[in-house]
Amino acid sequence: MLMAIQGPNFILPQKYKKLSLGFIVISVLILAAVIYLSWSRVIIIIHPNLEKINQEFIFNIRPGVEAGSSDDSITGKVLTAIVEETQTFAATGSKDQQFESNAVGSVIITNSSSKSQALVATTRLAYASDPKKTILRIKDNVEVPAGGQAKVSVYAETAESFVDIAAGSKFIIPGLWQGLWDKIYAQNDQILTKNSRTINFVTETDLSNAQNQLQEALYQKSLTAITGQLQSKEALWPRIATYKIIEVAPSAKVNDEVSEFSLKIKLQGVAVVFDESQLVSLAENKITQSLSADKKLIDLDAKSFNYALQNYNCDNNNAVIKVTLAGNSAIKNDSKLLDKSKLLGKTSLEIKSYFSQFSEVKSVDVNFQPVWVTKTPNSAGKIEVKISGN
Repeated sequence: MLMAIQGPNFILPQKYKKLSLGFIVISVLILAAVIYLSWSRVIIIIHPNLEKINQEFIFNIRPGVEAGSSDDSITGKVLTAIVEETQTFAATGSKDQQFESNAVGSVIITNSSSKSQALVATTRLAYASDPKKTILRIKDNVEVPAGGQAKVSVYAETAESFVDIAAGSKFIIPGLWQGLWDKIYAQNDQILTKNSRTINFVTETDLSNAQNQLQEALYQKSLTAITGQLQSKEALWPRIATYKIIEVAPSAKVNDEVSEFSLKIKLQGVAVVFDESQLVSLAENKITQSLSADKKLIDLDAKSFNYALQNYNCDNNNAVIKVTLAGNSAIKNDSKLLDKSKLLGKTSLEIKSYFSQFSEVKSVDVNFQPVWVTKTPNSAGKIEVKISGN
């Protein structure tokens, strides 16, 4: 029978066990160090404070300017339209008039003949239908110029039988040659009465309001005419409009006793149109050049754009406009504030504390990788700094 031969048990000495364990620990530490050095990194996200920019520029408007022009010129042109109109307005001033004896008011004598006509006090006025029956007499001597008018007070021929005469009645002058009756005649623009009555007169406010109202109507009319001159692309451009009064001719002056008056105005409407895309490009370039090296323009607020016409020349089709606008700027990715050498070996709290000293920075997010890392690496290449929104 064969019998198994059992060798002696091999037992590793205790010191060798400790040495093996040490090698394992060292290997793990080396591996951890390799992983840390290979994979550890930090991403720092900067949330910038936007700085408000308010700028004002002067630009020249002229035809045919190419995009990207080096001077301060923008393509555009000056358009004009001349309009005129006459309107009638009511006189709103009023006062009570008391008549003496048989006075009943006043009439306007019109002379459409080629010679002036003198009329003495007591000259008779009558209806054309009954020339022999005198209704009124003029109170004072008056001379009516050829092609003109004169206003004169009148009184009733017979006060006892006088009946009020409505405004707009027409009277002949029987004392003149009959061939002149249709050329030299009288009319009353207000009621004739022997009692006290309210008369209207023109006030300064009447003239002012009438001019403002008619000016505005003509201004809008001129803009409509200008719009009709625009090409299709120009109709989409901004326009700065104004107007120039050429003529103002009221038929009455302040305190004239009339119930209504006419007003004629002649007006030139002016509109300057320009390519806004060129303007925005120029403005962006100018703002960018004015910023410090570590800042950049983020945006322009389209709602903030305000245009004002400084002057214009219709003859050479040029204009000068003032532009005010607002926008926002922020720090750039290559700003000196983001120097990575200042961020080596820092904790999240230290990083945030460092950036808190800069007004350009609103807040900071710090993301370590792997998650158990608590400090930034000592190599700038392992640090990534981003600007939020870029």
